[in-house]
Order: sequence, then C-alpha cells, then structure tokens
Amino acid sequence: AAAKPATAEPAVTEAACAETAAPTAPPIANYEQLTVASLRARLRGLTIIQVRELIVYERAHADRPDVVAMFERRVAKLETPEG
Repeated sequence: AAAKPATAEPAVTEAACAETAAPTAPPIANYEQLTVASLRARLRGLTIIQVRELIVYERAHADRPDVVAMFERRVAKLETPEG
C-alpha cells in the first residue's frame, strides 16, 4: 500500500470542530472587520481545516447565513479531487 504524503490533511470534519467549544478568538486576523468580499478573497489560501474552523466561529458569533454558505461551498470544493 502506498504511503500517504506528509502534506495530507487529517480527516477533521465540521462536526468534530463543533464538538469542541467554539473559538473565542477569530480564526483569522481582523475577522470581524472583513467584508464578505474580503473573506471570499482570503478563502483560497486556507486549508479545509481552517475553513471548517471559520464555519464554527461564524455560527457561534455573527451567524450570517450568506457567510456560512460561502464557507460551506469552499469546503465542498476542497473535498473534490480538483479542490
């Protein structure tokens, strides 16, 4: 069997993130001051784990449906082989 590359992300699901206490600090710098467009622009540089953490943080704080949906779409894209 082939070994997994060292850069492979561990299988962390949004549910696993949600089981722990919601983070009290924003997952990225100046999060609360960023517009939706600014958040969208930053998504490309984040790992699937970081985006899932953003979902948990957003739901626990502002809970903006459009922002949560944007993060969920990014997770879905990262989960595809082309991700």
